[in-house]
Amino acid sequence: MNLNFISKKLSFTQDLLITLMNVFSVILSTIFINAIISRKYGLDFVGEFNLVKRVALSAAPFILFGASIVIPKLFGEIPEKNYRSFFRQLMLYFLILPLPLLFIFFLLIPAEKGGIHSFYIPENLKLIFALVLAADLVFQLFYSIFRGIRQFIPAALLSFSVNALIPLIFFLLFGFATFHQVYLMIGIFMLATALFFPLLMLQKQFSPQAPAPISLLKPLLSQSAQRAPGMFFQFLLISAPILIISRYGSPAELTYVTVGITISRLLLSIVTPIGFVFLPRIAAQREAGSLSDVSQKLIQISQFFLLLLALMIPWLLINSPWLLNLWIRLTDTDGIRLIHLFIFAIPGIVFYEMVRIPIDALYDRGLNSVILFAGTLSFFITVYFMRHTYAAAVAAAFGAAYLVMTFISLIALSHRKIYLFKGENFSHLFSALLLFLGAIYFMHRYDFHLITENALYFIMTALLLLYLWKFTKLEFILLIKSKLRLTGNRQ
Repeated sequence: MNLNFISKKLSFTQDLLITLMNVFSVILSTIFINAIISRKYGLDFVGEFNLVKRVALSAAPFILFGASIVIPKLFGEIPEKNYRSFFRQLMLYFLILPLPLLFIFFLLIPAEKGGIHSFYIPENLKLIFALVLAADLVFQLFYSIFRGIRQFIPAALLSFSVNALIPLIFFLLFGFATFHQVYLMIGIFMLATALFFPLLMLQKQFSPQAPAPISLLKPLLSQSAQRAPGMFFQFLLISAPILIISRYGSPAELTYVTVGITISRLLLSIVTPIGFVFLPRIAAQREAGSLSDVSQKLIQISQFFLLLLALMIPWLLINSPWLLNLWIRLTDTDGIRLIHLFIFAIPGIVFYEMVRIPIDALYDRGLNSVILFAGTLSFFITVYFMRHTYAAAVAAAFGAAYLVMTFISLIALSHRKIYLFKGENFSHLFSALLLFLGAIYFMHRYDFHLITENALYFIMTALLLLYLWKFTKLEFILLIKSKLRLTGNRQ
């Protein structure tokens, strides 16, 4: 079997495009899978599917003990002749740390609602959860290896197969079986694919030719341990809302919460690639003693996302009733209101994820762990004081946690003289967006027909964009104008 094309190393731009395409394909498949489950098995099973998926995906980086970040870094620092030696040490690392953590983690989440903590996974999902968690753990290990040796095609194929293709095919083709039977088969095939596909792809890369002794186990352990606390708090922040509702809420509320978290994190597919661009540049400019270029680019991106969020969130709120009905047949008014709380959390999620990479590059690695701890603490405090209504409590606490983390992150950046929301340009943008959102709010109160409301929304959006284009000097708009002028001059 000729694997040369798949194993070929590509340029940075090609790697970035492949990663983006993979992220979008996984998002689309997730949307389709939720729609299929709601139609074939019922809305409550959407919650069970997302419970297993979200908890497993967020737990795997912590169980790897932060190694998913360190492995690509260490592979990038060694020559290819040392790959085989490091690969052997990774397998040893997996046996002595993540594998025992996997069993401990699985045993700590009870299958009865009487445990010492608020986390709970139903008995009929325990075996499925174990398989999916093991599959995600193995997947993230090998995905990190592929990224480290800069083979983004097999990395994308592995991610697409495990996270998108297998669940989609099984839920489409095995409609005659029960939901839990299908999900069990998905878990088995996910684990088999996550294990055997990478070994097939890596057999040539890690062949016994020219082996070179190398010892990277100690830096792997030490650097991973520095990142493990942040991974743990991130797991809590994403999984705790789901696991708490699994114990204290109804099946319907579990569906609302898991769907809300899925929607709130969709925009990260655009934010995540920023890390690919910024991390090496920030590290280089930090050494040079100047961060003006990084600051300028962060300001441009922040202005763009602020505008994008101001346009997107009102549209989602206006159209959520028919969108949720079209997607997963959700018509319950209380469920839609609950999902609205997660939609309001999107700005905090986007801005925190956007600045966490620059903070990791500008400060020691412990700062992001401290920020995540503060966010997690605020989450549990909010849930405690609102615990009489757990569904609303976890939704409000989820958004509050990300707002806290964003606020602390902005303070941290300001200590490096990077101010994302400051100056005359930001004042113009903020004032324009405030008027726009105020007009949308008053329009929505008049209870227009949906078509009329959307028409008015698009008219006001067009007027806002025209004003910003003509009368403001926002950095990202000036950049677009300069690019257009350059293109026109070439023609």
